[in-house]
Amino acid sequence: MSFERKIILGSFTLGLVLWIIDAAIDYAVFYRGSFLDLLILAVPGHEVYVRLLVLVSFLLFGVVVARLVSARIRAEESLRESEEKYWRLIETSPYCITIHQDEKVVFSNQAMAQLLGVETPQQLMGRSIFDAIPPDRMDALRDRIRRLMAGETGLYPVEDVYYRQDGSTVPVEVTVIPFTYRGRPANQAIVLDITDRKRAEVLLQESEERYRLLVETSPYAIGIHQDGKLVFANEAAVKLLGANDTGQLVGMPIEKIIHPDTRSQSIARMQGMLAGQTDLYPAEDRYVRLDGTVAPVEVTVAPFLFKGQSAFQVIAMDITDQKQAEESLRRSEQKFRSYVDHAPDGIFVANEQGQYIDVNPAACRITGYPKEELVGKGIIDMIPPEEQAKAIKHFETVVKTGSVAGDTPIEFLRKDGSRGYWTVDGVRLSDTRFLGFVKDVTDRKKLEQQLRQAQRMEAIGHLAGGIAHDFNNLLTVINGYSELVLNRLSRNDYGFNELQQIQQAGERAQSLTRQLLAFSRKQILQPQVLNLNQLLAEMEKMLRRLIGEDIGLVSVYSPDLRFIMADPSQLEQVVLNLAVNARDAMPAGGKLTLETKNVYLDETYAQNHADAEVGMHVMLAISDNGQGMDRETLVRIFDPFFTTKEVGKGTGLGLATVYGIVKQSGGSIYVYSEPGQGTTFKIYFRAIESTESSEAAQSTQAEMMQQGTETVLVVEDEEAVRELVSIVLEKYGYTVLQALDSEEALSLLQQKPVDLLLTDVVMPGLSGRFLADQALSLQPDIEILYMSGYTDNAIVHHGVLDEGTNFIQKPFSPQALLQTIRQVLDNGVRSS
Repeated sequence: MSFERKIILGSFTLGLVLWIIDAAIDYAVFYRGSFLDLLILAVPGHEVYVRLLVLVSFLLFGVVVARLVSARIRAEESLRESEEKYWRLIETSPYCITIHQDEKVVFSNQAMAQLLGVETPQQLMGRSIFDAIPPDRMDALRDRIRRLMAGETGLYPVEDVYYRQDGSTVPVEVTVIPFTYRGRPANQAIVLDITDRKRAEVLLQESEERYRLLVETSPYAIGIHQDGKLVFANEAAVKLLGANDTGQLVGMPIEKIIHPDTRSQSIARMQGMLAGQTDLYPAEDRYVRLDGTVAPVEVTVAPFLFKGQSAFQVIAMDITDQKQAEESLRRSEQKFRSYVDHAPDGIFVANEQGQYIDVNPAACRITGYPKEELVGKGIIDMIPPEEQAKAIKHFETVVKTGSVAGDTPIEFLRKDGSRGYWTVDGVRLSDTRFLGFVKDVTDRKKLEQQLRQAQRMEAIGHLAGGIAHDFNNLLTVINGYSELVLNRLSRNDYGFNELQQIQQAGERAQSLTRQLLAFSRKQILQPQVLNLNQLLAEMEKMLRRLIGEDIGLVSVYSPDLRFIMADPSQLEQVVLNLAVNARDAMPAGGKLTLETKNVYLDETYAQNHADAEVGMHVMLAISDNGQGMDRETLVRIFDPFFTTKEVGKGTGLGLATVYGIVKQSGGSIYVYSEPGQGTTFKIYFRAIESTESSEAAQSTQAEMMQQGTETVLVVEDEEAVRELVSIVLEKYGYTVLQALDSEEALSLLQQKPVDLLLTDVVMPGLSGRFLADQALSLQPDIEILYMSGYTDNAIVHHGVLDEGTNFIQKPFSPQALLQTIRQVLDNGVRSS
């Protein structure tokens, strides 16, 4: 049964129960009747109709409630799906997309990284938007952005030139859209590599020039007539008609040129062509020269637009000297072939079965097939099965009418299996031959979809904040009046319980609006200087009651923790939400670990984490040893209204609220989790400190870095982490061996001596603990250092590692890594 039907059935049941209660009250109280009795007394003799009216009112109320609830659910689902599609589209889009704030890149997709010649989008994070711009264009770009933010329109798209990483340049077309990103004004840049387009423009210009030369130097007489008068004639037409120049022909009535004997047939052919008849041209005709002589010609007439008005183009050939005409035709075909070979769009000739007979290079480029493979293939074979019916109907138009306008994009399959969109124009050349023109509009189609998604996402922030603020105003009235009326009633008064339910529902709705405001980062914060250890210590008693007796609470607070600036009530909500999620992830019990620590985030870390800032931070880590999450869930974990809980057990706003509070407080949040291995949330808040102390911390850490000559085996299933560690160690003199799992690591250990094994704790297949045991059996003198996204306390308390093991927590800075490795190697304390 659907949710809407359940609401209707419940409302009907409620109405029926109220009807029965009212009837019972009538018999129980003789003179003190109900409100329904008053209605019956007011309308004597119509008791049945009044009672029926009340029952129908209850039913209508139930239907309205069901409609409203159903619409609400659909709207929430639509919002969630729109956001998912938007980010998936942005990150996988072939278009280069960046977001920049304060002239700094804060987001980039992979396409932009490829365009600029870097490996990952993270390498672009924090860079100035002017790094890729020639110096002489910077002022113009700044001026355009300033005018755009001031509301001026018509500034984009513009063409520009970007520098790539290797110093080369690439022509681009840039469109910049101002919008709000994470609560601050920002600009989204959509960049299109127009190298091919520039090349195509050059080819098109050359093609148009060749066409102009073709018309002007053509041996065929070419003329255009509108409203029965000649409006254009080339030199061949001047020669054919025996005129001195084109001035003698322009304005001449077409009837004066066509011989009287063939005039009616010529006009009938043109009218028949406009009516859709085929096989009317080419046709033989007779033209009258200015000196009165007659020239037999073969003409082709075609309707087209000339200067915005309907016209006919006439191509006439003097067939008096057939040999001269054949030579002229040969030269014309050569020029046409040159145009076809250099055309930016695909051109093909197909037989009546729809098989390619000839194709130009552009058609091969669009489809991905070489010419020898494309010739002989059927046109329909390149259309996906689900689109073939539409394509067949499209191509049948060519057969029936002789031509077709390809305005509708049709999906097609390339040789590599990828899909694209093209438009197909065609004209029938003969009974068995068709000339077709295909234009690849894949990029245009994707851009249209992307723009639609961007417009939807632009409204989400306004929608969340707007609904919350407006709904809060309504709830203020609802809750206020409910409280006023409840204060005037006693518990035994009629309607007291119902009104109390309304008030409770209003309070729950008010809580939901607060969550929406937190997500949209529009709630009012009251930050103050506070010590995170003290706040957590005061919450421990409440947290123990919240998580239950079957979950142990472990707290590991750094004694010299620095102060932060934040709203304590909002931080309490963050901790409570994460604790509730951890409790739900441990239905059979477990351990919840709270940990604080002073952490210095360096430039390397900030470059690889878009939200991170360089400097001293206070870290809050909340870990559990529950069910954990897979990669698909982690991608969407902070999405509003996304939840893995059963219906009725979560709104999906908990973690979205946490994210909004942390970001509005100037912090950053990261999550590390794997199925069956638990979850760790790490939140970084900027520590309150002077510039001098930050510089001293960096200097102290720099002094602690030391060179090394030992061999280190790095075992990590995340390629980005493995590569970063290897680069850092090799830079400081270490010999680095890499392995993506335990099996590959054991194979290397059997071949080469290793001084230190640096391994992740949780990996696919064999764990890091098992690998360490096997490594010690193969090389007893090897040193072991574990690394994990979980905190060391969470790892130890969850029983993954033993007390006293060498451990470094992700994310770590290069300085911390080098220092830890140096300590392990120098101290010679082996962990297992």
